[in-house]
Amino acid sequence: MNILKATALSLALTLSGFAFAGETIDKLKETKTITFGSRDTSVPYSYADAQGRYVGYSQDLGMEFKRFIEKKYNLDLTVNKVSVNGQTRQPLVVNKVIELETGSTSYTEERAKAVNFMIVDADPVVPAVLSTDTSIKSLEDFKGKTVAVVAGTTGEKIFKKLNAEKGWGTTLVLAKDYPQGYLLVEQGRAVGLVTNSVLLAGEIAKLKTTKFKVLNNVVVGEAELIGIMYGKQDAEFTADFKEFEAKVKSDGTLEKLYTKWFAPLGLKWTPEQRKAVLGK
Repeated sequence: MNILKATALSLALTLSGFAFAGETIDKLKETKTITFGSRDTSVPYSYADAQGRYVGYSQDLGMEFKRFIEKKYNLDLTVNKVSVNGQTRQPLVVNKVIELETGSTSYTEERAKAVNFMIVDADPVVPAVLSTDTSIKSLEDFKGKTVAVVAGTTGEKIFKKLNAEKGWGTTLVLAKDYPQGYLLVEQGRAVGLVTNSVLLAGEIAKLKTTKFKVLNNVVVGEAELIGIMYGKQDAEFTADFKEFEAKVKSDGTLEKLYTKWFAPLGLKWTPEQRKAVLGK
């Protein structure tokens, strides 16, 4: 094929909407299915509602990405949502079992070596305690006490590090999820549950209870970047996700979805959080 014919063919393919894709897109075309790793109890990012359906901020963003991919590659995809937790989510992305994790994963440099992130929120790590508890006014008040953390979360990692550095002698008890963490506090087996403030407020709203309060003034860890994880082995899929991210952050879609899920909890971004997520 001569250069003129090759150029003409390339132009024709471009004009017809044809897009060269990598392994992940080939898989989507073949299976006609995109798989989300979904958290069961990460309100308001991703959780199972009363009917057992996965809903939330990250779930909605995942569906926006699905529609973006369908339009770009002329596909009609079925969504398969599988349950993940703090310990299984990253391996499932790395091993290509799921295309993306639509949950509430904190960005860390260590995680970013293995997976890509689309940043969707920024949130500090704080404790929640019983509403009647007046014993915790500062971090030092955790000395010698028992604290609940959810296994595999950044809250666990941050508190372990602080405990070791400060020599508090605090005992950590691991919960499998946020409801179990609150149960440990309610039963008196832990003085508080430590994790991201939004997740604490979201679970309280879901439980419709006044038994607990979030201590936003007792900051265990400064605002963390929260993101949707996806694989980094496929350059084309990464480029697609970056294109999608730029679109939803510039056209207002991401901010509208944030307001939809966070405003009912009385939450909104500070200027610093907004800049961390949207870059403006």
